[in-house]
Amino acid sequence: MQSVVNCFGKKMLHKFQKKRNKRYHEETWLQIVMDIFGMTNHKQFPASQLFIRSFCSASGFLVHASFIYSAAAFILHNGPFSTKRTIPDAISVVLTVIIWHQIHLQFNKFHVFYSYLTNVPKNRLQFTGKEKRIINAIVFIAFSLPVIFSAPMVLSSYKSRSEDYIRFWLLGHSFINQKELESLLLFICMLLYFSSKLLIPSLSAILYATFSYKLSKSIRLQSEIMKSNVRSHPFSVEIEMYYRILDCCKLFNNYSKVTVLLLICHFCNILYTGLSLALRTKTSAPENAMAIESVLAIVTSTSVVAGLFSFASGIPTAMAEIRTEFRQLYHQIILDDRSIALKNFVMLKALGDTEPFYLTAWDLFRIDKSLILTIFGTTLSFCILILQLKRVDLDSMK
Repeated sequence: MQSVVNCFGKKMLHKFQKKRNKRYHEETWLQIVMDIFGMTNHKQFPASQLFIRSFCSASGFLVHASFIYSAAAFILHNGPFSTKRTIPDAISVVLTVIIWHQIHLQFNKFHVFYSYLTNVPKNRLQFTGKEKRIINAIVFIAFSLPVIFSAPMVLSSYKSRSEDYIRFWLLGHSFINQKELESLLLFICMLLYFSSKLLIPSLSAILYATFSYKLSKSIRLQSEIMKSNVRSHPFSVEIEMYYRILDCCKLFNNYSKVTVLLLICHFCNILYTGLSLALRTKTSAPENAMAIESVLAIVTSTSVVAGLFSFASGIPTAMAEIRTEFRQLYHQIILDDRSIALKNFVMLKALGDTEPFYLTAWDLFRIDKSLILTIFGTTLSFCILILQLKRVDLDSMK
């Protein structure tokens, strides 16, 4: 009997360890995000099935339901408040659905990238305890964004009631004699709207930034291993692993380059919306609600875009550091006349001549942190120019 129990226990332990090894990437709440986007399947699908999967999942239903509500809010309400909502604000809602379908249609490319990534040793990819806590906190904030936007706006609209503002959110309805019900419905409608506008883009931006950080970190760790094996036989093996990581970077760029361009456009639209709400002088909506939405929109959009560019630029930065370090090591070996295998010497020179690889936005431009100020400066100048033109009295120009 004891032997049977021991045998059963060993089988269960082996099964648990196998499952744990297979799912080693489930270190953070990113697994929840990957489940939402349907990235945890281990097989490829035809393009038609990918499109159907984007509709049939529970997450897909919520995405399209929130989009339908947001579209209805813009179309059905004809009051002065709806005319003051900016066009980019409506575009950002549409872009959310496009981003959702784009991620699903690129699933096969993600599957190829992820299969290559699993061939990289685990110790190159694992996060530290501090990194896990930071990632979990960022994911939690992303899930909380609809509540962060909706709760203070409901409170401000409850204190300074605007019939036009409430009818916009409630699709032309209002409940003057039932304020509790009206506040509850207003909160639910705002949750749907800001979920449609912010949730999916924010989660996809977190995934993009996290994989970029993971790849840049693995490049730096591989660099330390290569430097410690320059004069030994495993140097060629470590070089091969380094180029395998670079292949992962190229596959990741092939998978995500369209999505990241859509994300940049989306959050620039949100930035424009926030600035337009902040600079608007006349509106039928409560001033407190507009101020809250504008501040949160500006902070969210700037944070996400800055994070995208910073983490994506980590890959070329890490490669540039490796090129500089190994070029210096190459010259140092020549000057010191140290003994080193000819094969290792040639590979060392090749590392010093390797050009950094940049992630791109649909091959239109390289993603580098030096572009952060350029993009925000251009967007801010464009927003202020357009908003000033809107204030011009055309009759006075005749």
